[in-house]
Amino acid sequence: MRRAVNTRPATGDRPSAAWFARRRRPAEAVITAALATAAGASALILVGISVWLGYQTIVFMIRAGVTVRAIVLSARWLPESGHYGMLAFVVATVLTSGIGLAFALPVGIATGTYLEEFASLRVRSTVGPVLVAASHVPTVVFGYFALTALTPALRAVFGDGVGVYNAASAGLAIGFALVPYVAARTQAAVAAVPVGLRAAGLSLGATTTENATRLILPASRYRLAALCLSAFGRAFSETMIVAMAAGIGPRLTINPFSPVETIAGHVLRAGAGSPAASIDERGVFAVATLLFATTVAISAFSRALTRTDERGRT
Repeated sequence: MRRAVNTRPATGDRPSAAWFARRRRPAEAVITAALATAAGASALILVGISVWLGYQTIVFMIRAGVTVRAIVLSARWLPESGHYGMLAFVVATVLTSGIGLAFALPVGIATGTYLEEFASLRVRSTVGPVLVAASHVPTVVFGYFALTALTPALRAVFGDGVGVYNAASAGLAIGFALVPYVAARTQAAVAAVPVGLRAAGLSLGATTTENATRLILPASRYRLAALCLSAFGRAFSETMIVAMAAGIGPRLTINPFSPVETIAGHVLRAGAGSPAASIDERGVFAVATLLFATTVAISAFSRALTRTDERGRT
């Protein structure tokens, strides 16, 4: 009978590096395989969604007899008449997103910079958890807040010209929802500035404010630009707030007090009400494809800016 070979070092001997390496190999192989599987599954899911949306959009365009130009440049969305222009949805989405970003970016960047550069430890420990909690508030809460608080406030200030459903209240609610995200990302961007650069500014006699505004924020420009793009992507794809507060029905307008329907809002509303496999349902796929492609492109561009910043600091 063969005797088992004991590969463990004798008592009192120091284990060699090779022995530790052999012990780690099975666990590392399992972990590596699990991580690779997860990464591959994520990529396959993204590719699968892209292929499925693209296929449904092509089928829709063939059956409806429309071109990309007619879809993108026309504002008439009348499926019963064969018109599938998405321009009104695009303008409405940009309008609500722009209103939200006009509020969220200045407030969020200022908040993040203050917490990282000026706030005391006590303030950070108090405000930080509040921002984290606010970032986890469901967007349906912001939608209800827009409908029941922001819209009445706007009507009280600007009169009855403000619709019950309007782009302004929806955009402001999007801005409120984005502030915690923008603040947290700004903190991370500012914290990534090398300590030596901060010390150099202070050693030259710059005040904390001058150091932050003239040195640290400019040094974070690529990360802040990536943050702005990422925030725009979130605002662009926001669904629940605009579905509750912005209105329904495509209208080509830039009046913030008028009801509008965004891309995501239309996908939510029409997708649930169109008969399966109908031409209207495939029209919704075309709208969803536009939303998906835009969001992915914004995310990729944002990531490219972040990598540019990382390469510049290495």
